[in-house]
Amino acid sequence: MKFLKRRKADASASTEPLKERYGLFFLHDVPDADVDIVAVHGLGGHFEETWTDSDSKQLWLRDFLPSQLNDVGIAARVMSYGYDSSTAFSKSVTDIEDQAKILIDALSSERASQSEKERPLIFIAHSLGGIIVKKAIITAHERSSIYAKLLDSIQALVFFGVPHRGSDLAYWSTYAARLISTVQMGLGTNKSFVEALTRNSQTFADISQSFTERAAPLKIRTFYETEKLYGYLVVDKDSARLGFPNENAVGVIAADHRTICKFNSRDSQRYRPVWKAIQALCAKKEELTASIPFPRDPLFLGREDVIDSVDAKFKTERRVALTGVGGVGKSQIAIEYCYQFKHREPDSNVFWIHASTKGRFEQAFKAISRNLRLPGWDNPVLNPLELVFDWLSGDSVWLLVLDNADDTDVLFDQPPTTTSQHPESQQPTVPLVMYIPQTSRRGSVLITSRNRDAAFRLTDCVENLIDVPYMSEEEATALLCRKLPKSDKSSDDEKLELVELLEYLPLAITQAASYIGVRSTRITVARYSDLLRQSGRILHENMGDARRDPSIPSSVFLTWQISFDQINKVNRSAAELLSIMSVFDRQGIPQRLLQDLDEDDLNFERRLSPLEDFSLITLDKSGESFQMHRLVQMAIILWLERHGEIDRWKQSAALLIKRSLPAGEYEFWKEWEILFPHTEIALKYHFPNPESQLLHARILVDTAYYLRERGAYGTAIERCQRALNIQVEILGEDDTETAGCVLLLAGLKRVGGGGSVCDINEAEVLSRRALAILERRQEKDSNNWSVAQNHLALALLDSNNDTKIEEGTQILRSILVSTEKSLGLEHNSTLTTMNNLALAFQRRRHKGYTEAEKLYRQVLETNLRILGDDHPSTITSLHNLAFLLFKQRKYQEAQEHAQRAVDLRVTVLGDEHPHTLMSMVTLVTVLRGQDKLEEAEELGRYALSLFKTVHGEVHYKTYETMADLGGVLYHRDKFEEAEELYRKVYERRPERWDDCDWDYFLIEYSDTLTEQGKHAEAAEISRQRVRP
Repeated sequence: MKFLKRRKADASASTEPLKERYGLFFLHDVPDADVDIVAVHGLGGHFEETWTDSDSKQLWLRDFLPSQLNDVGIAARVMSYGYDSSTAFSKSVTDIEDQAKILIDALSSERASQSEKERPLIFIAHSLGGIIVKKAIITAHERSSIYAKLLDSIQALVFFGVPHRGSDLAYWSTYAARLISTVQMGLGTNKSFVEALTRNSQTFADISQSFTERAAPLKIRTFYETEKLYGYLVVDKDSARLGFPNENAVGVIAADHRTICKFNSRDSQRYRPVWKAIQALCAKKEELTASIPFPRDPLFLGREDVIDSVDAKFKTERRVALTGVGGVGKSQIAIEYCYQFKHREPDSNVFWIHASTKGRFEQAFKAISRNLRLPGWDNPVLNPLELVFDWLSGDSVWLLVLDNADDTDVLFDQPPTTTSQHPESQQPTVPLVMYIPQTSRRGSVLITSRNRDAAFRLTDCVENLIDVPYMSEEEATALLCRKLPKSDKSSDDEKLELVELLEYLPLAITQAASYIGVRSTRITVARYSDLLRQSGRILHENMGDARRDPSIPSSVFLTWQISFDQINKVNRSAAELLSIMSVFDRQGIPQRLLQDLDEDDLNFERRLSPLEDFSLITLDKSGESFQMHRLVQMAIILWLERHGEIDRWKQSAALLIKRSLPAGEYEFWKEWEILFPHTEIALKYHFPNPESQLLHARILVDTAYYLRERGAYGTAIERCQRALNIQVEILGEDDTETAGCVLLLAGLKRVGGGGSVCDINEAEVLSRRALAILERRQEKDSNNWSVAQNHLALALLDSNNDTKIEEGTQILRSILVSTEKSLGLEHNSTLTTMNNLALAFQRRRHKGYTEAEKLYRQVLETNLRILGDDHPSTITSLHNLAFLLFKQRKYQEAQEHAQRAVDLRVTVLGDEHPHTLMSMVTLVTVLRGQDKLEEAEELGRYALSLFKTVHGEVHYKTYETMADLGGVLYHRDKFEEAEELYRKVYERRPERWDDCDWDYFLIEYSDTLTEQGKHAEAAEISRQRVRP
């Protein structure tokens, strides 16, 4: 059914009745509106006539409200909802629910785009139309997983003669009798309809009562009648007012229940207060600048003393911490404080940082830099943490929440200077805590932490710690009452008994209420308390498994255990989903990792819904992944351990990870960045059976490939070696998988080792080992055979042994002939072999430069055409050609290619990737060859600092960079600095240098000493040349 009917918003349009009366109709439509206004009529009303003045025929919602808003710079769409009010209000509660759902479904359908979903929404209701609006808001709350966007966009309500008398049934019966006398609907006898309305008095009362608890975040404007209709006020002043602090109630002069929402002109004195109210309500809804994990909780209760303490401390301090046991409500208080802060400081920025892991901290800072569009936010060369730090250190007003700052290692540990263990993000160079300014004049940091020591270190003052206490008995009981379903009939004593069992802990109370609220459970408050007592002994017996966090009250785990038992009983698939989620990293779990390959979205939602209903998981604000509270994860793991299921789910997690992992190449890095934290968790699981061990080995191999591509050679070698040990033990030496792992290790040893002769020799041995396996398996025609031959040839080329170099060259010639014939000139294997053969020719120095250049150019041209200029393989071709051109003294072209290679590698790989560093050093040598010494020195110093960070002081590449920079400094007459670098290289000759390289270095070192008058030392150095 199509609910929305469009009409031209023309003041002169015909006022003849429409053939259609029911649905959502446009009274005024504009593109790119700032606000949506929706009117809902009451009993006996009409979507147009309810709002139309009988004398002037002016429909103010169409004829002058939109133009008035436009005059003050607000573009508004105005809609009116028509429905069969006689059926809705006289038959059953189901009819009211249906009309409310039809209304919000129609609105959701019309507000389909992202901008429309976020557009502010204002409801205008007359009489019992307010019941429909209230029920719509209640439904949106109850089904927030479906209507969350719509719910968040509801900004204000305008009520005309809407009754709000709550649970007073006598009033609702009297109101029904009064109301029926004011309308004419042709429904038969008035008496029968009065009786029908009276029967629904309980429904009206329940809806109004339930609405009062959900109205807190809304702006409400109430207009009440001032003249009697047929001898009485249908909705008197007291009944029309909610009495909320967020409500403003005004009487409409000379207006009865019928005419209260009809106006004859924009200049009418009766209309003026209505116009002013709507104008104010159409102001832009407050927003938070950055990621806040939850919308404002309309049921947030109490905690005024804690919030007041935060405000008081922020008057003199820049950092304040909320500390206390997990589940006590620290994060909820922080969320509420964010909204209050934003309300007081509308021009401020509010940021939320997940501080539980280094990765989440860095991701949050990246998001801030992106959302603020800080200069350089999209430049991979720049560190987003530094960009945000600089912005926070400025003059803007901001509040930053550091949530779950429990682990001191995350915030205070000095980052390692070796290869990154987290290649998915650019690495910080100082402890993360240093990126949060301490001297900002207008910024404040609110910290939540279970770890008082961590909080103290972050605030540096014990006076700035606020211990969040358990709720008082009154607060805990009130929270339970608010969270329980309205149908609950438990006594005050039963509720008090339950909150005492739950130790007045907000998270436990909320979870218990959610459990009781599941309709199919048939669990009362008293029954829930009985289950807690019965299960207490079991919980205490298993507490030994949870000693990792002794401050967690047992009742929290017990509450989650009962919730999980119930889900497991009524929806096994939902329980299984929660089980698998609990054994991944608890944050950033992507949906594709959880959803079965052949599972449709609707079934996945059915499995997911109970978990969200119990608040056991939450959806990230991105809408693309899920997260689980740490305590929930611990509770579920405890449950699985007690039931002997934990190993099953850990093995399932490993299988899902293996199924989801892509290849390690550049094209799949974004997927890897999402999956890498979960892969690291899966690699911690070990099982004795051969199948699981092989699965573990395969994940190790996949991550080793990825880490190799990201330049994390050390970690890749370690993982590859572990995988190889497992494969040899289970599969044996002569297996294709074993051969593949040997090949990966051979390549890693060659490019990622320390550059010693031992590493090169080991790479050669491993390559020959793989070839022997493949030969025994008669797999000479496989791709692995070609890969193994390439690895062997490269190891031979790196040996600096002429005989081995010639052997390697012949191997590459043979491979190239074979691959060209079988795969074609443009296949990746052919291009790789061609590139390696060019390197072989290059090793011959002047004798092979011409052939090498021809091959390099051919490979570069093909890669540019097939892969594009920003693909890592293309950039490698560009780098190789640049270096060869430098060797041939073709400096101009060499510089162009070298500079391009540096720029692209910095963008694609980052400036700390080993390949990027190699390109930097090549550009340094090219610049030096052109006497562009100042540029060469600047880049050389930067490259050397990065080499020390990535590879360490004693890596052969670090020494080669020292020698290159020393040469630049020598030619700039900076002899003392040059000598210092040369001396370090001299004391530890890079093993990959051949005699020619070493002699050239000794000449420059000797010349540097001579320039300083150190002739004896220079002569001694010169005498050590291999070829005097």
